[in-house]
Amino acid sequence: MRWLGTTYAWGGGDRNGPTRGVSDDGGRADMIGDFDKVGFDCSGLVLYAVAQASGGAILLPHQDSAQIADSRGRVIATPGELAPGDIIQPHSGHIFIWLGGNKVVEAPQSGDVVKVSDWTPPASGLTARRFG
Repeated sequence: MRWLGTTYAWGGGDRNGPTRGVSDDGGRADMIGDFDKVGFDCSGLVLYAVAQASGGAILLPHQDSAQIADSRGRVIATPGELAPGDIIQPHSGHIFIWLGGNKVVEAPQSGDVVKVSDWTPPASGLTARRFG
């Protein structure tokens, strides 16, 4: 929550906080200039949050699919099991952090900022993990 309002930067973020974004080889992030911004992308924000929450003991890779598959996290299979801090992959290419009450914190896309968003878990097919 400390980073609400922080600029989205594709490829940005590490265990210490926001970093300069990287090129996406001429894609949307490059058109918006993410490579020249300091901030987080979705997986960079999750990487940071898990590292901070674990005291640096868990350093996730900087890729949403690798984060959600990381065996150090416990699979959360149903919405009723979700607890604040769980990471959720709502679809391939995105990941965010559950806050509870149908709210998540996320770095959604180029041109946006880290923010709290509404999100309702699906009745089935939840892809989530709990670290720590």
